[in-house]
Amino acid sequence: MTCLTLSALSLPAAAATLNLVTEPPPGTNQGDTDTCIIAATNCPQNLINFTLYGNNDNSFSGYSPDYIYTPGLLGGFNFGFTRFDVAIDSGTSSSQSDTLNTFLVQTNSGSGWVTRDSYLNGPAGNIGNPLNNGNGFSDYLLQTVDLTSLASGTGVRFFADLTLLTGGPESFFVKVVESQVPAPGSLALLGLGMLGLGVMLRPRRSELGAGLGT
Repeated sequence: MTCLTLSALSLPAAAATLNLVTEPPPGTNQGDTDTCIIAATNCPQNLINFTLYGNNDNSFSGYSPDYIYTPGLLGGFNFGFTRFDVAIDSGTSSSQSDTLNTFLVQTNSGSGWVTRDSYLNGPAGNIGNPLNNGNGFSDYLLQTVDLTSLASGTGVRFFADLTLLTGGPESFFVKVVESQVPAPGSLALLGLGMLGLGVMLRPRRSELGAGLGT
C-alpha cells in the first residue's frame, strides 16, 4: 500500500472546519447511496469510482480518486454533490482503538490542489466505539462539506489518514444533506401574515368599486 501522507500534509494547511459526530441508530445505509469514496470493502453497485484498500490493513493513508465537480451529474469520476456529510462505517463492533487522524477535502481549479475543509489531530479511538453494528451502516459523520461556490469542472478529492484499526477497516461514503424545510411554527406565522394582508387589501378594493359606481 502506498502512503501519501507527506504529499497531502505538505499542502497549505486550512483551519479545521469539519466536525466529527456520532450518528445515532440506525445510521445511514451505504447501499442506499452507493457513493463510497474510500473503502476497505467492495461497495456494491457504487455510482462513482473509489479507492479500495486492504480489508486486513491496520492503517491507511491516501486519497480518493480525483473527481470532477459536476453539479447534478454523477457517475465515474463525475462528482455531482454540492452539500453533504462524509459518513464513516467503522469496522469494529465494540470499543477499540480505531483512529481517524486526518481527513481533508481538496480542490483544484487549475493551479494545484488546495485544502478546502479539514478534520485534524483526531484523538486516539475517536472512531472506535460505533453505535450501528453491521457492515455498510454509518457510525460517524464528518459535517459538513459545502461545494456550492465551486465552478463546474473544478477538481475534487478526499484524503484520509487512519491508524490503529484493530477492530477492522473503515469505509467513507457521501451522505447528502437535505434542504432545510421551514418548521411548522414558521409556516403558521407565514399563513397568518398572508391572511392579515388579505384583510388589509379588502376595504381598498371595496372603496375602488364604489368610486367606479359599481
